[in-house]
Order: sequence, then C-alpha cells, then structure tokens
Amino acid sequence: MKFWGKFRVESRATGMPGEPVGRLGVAGGRPRPLWLVLLLSIASLGVYYSWYKWTIFDELRRYRGTGLWGSQVMLPFMVGTGLPLVLYVFDPDVPVAFCGGSIVGLAWIVGMQWYLYRVINQLYREGGQPAPLRVAWVWVPGLNLVVGCQQIRVLCRYWQGNFD
Repeated sequence: MKFWGKFRVESRATGMPGEPVGRLGVAGGRPRPLWLVLLLSIASLGVYYSWYKWTIFDELRRYRGTGLWGSQVMLPFMVGTGLPLVLYVFDPDVPVAFCGGSIVGLAWIVGMQWYLYRVINQLYREGGQPAPLRVAWVWVPGLNLVVGCQQIRVLCRYWQGNFD
C-alpha cells in the first residue's frame, strides 16, 4: 500500500471500514489530494489533469452505477479543441477562423464540469451532508478555478469517507 502523506493512493476493489461503497457494492475511487493533482498537472503540462478527469468520471460511473464514462467526457473535448488546431497547423488551406471551432470543445468541458459538480454535490447530500460546491461558479471566469480546486479536495475527502 502506498501513501502520500496521510492519503492512501492505491486503487482497491472493496471498501474498507468508513469508506463509501457505491450502489453496485463497488468501493469509491482513489483519494487524490489537491496538492498532488496540481503538482502532477503542472509538471506534465496538463496531461495528468486530463487523465485525472477521465479517471474520476470512470470511478464515479462505477461507484454510482449511472452517469458518463471518462471517454464520453474527454474524447469530445480533445477532438473539439484539438482537431481545429491540428488542421490549421498542418493544412495551409484551412482559414484562421476555423480555429474558432475550438470554442465548441471548451464549451463542452465547461458543461461537463457543471455536471461533475452537481454529481459530487448529490453524493454529499445522499450522505446526509450539505452540498460543498457552488455549481454556478463554473460559469464565472476565475471562480471556476476556485471551484475546480474545491472539487478535487471534496472528492478526495469523499473517497476517504471524511465529509468535512
């Protein structure tokens, strides 16, 4: 078993005492502390963060028995933001305005963040706790980064069974 400070960061097939177990009897996801997610995301220039988002959607889907898979969230985002840019770089006939198509991918991921925050709030409410995230902040530039960091923290605490 590996530890990062007081956080266990090893996946598991069954829940341990005090840890949430989902509707299908599947243990919750892996607790990932905010500092570790930020450090690895910065060090990998965002690649880790994309993997993190993919993974938490998969974990939530397995845990809840419903919802979106990580591939259903991240692939449209990657194609929506990456394809217009790649075509623009490698095809000289593509007009500059085509890069504006990346807005579609960005709009998609913001909508998925809104969905994710609502799911996490629902998990807390089902556990008898108040909703920890302000979902509307996802639409406000600057505040969306604040609630994004809160999301990482509260999901980590939820997987630990610590609903503070």
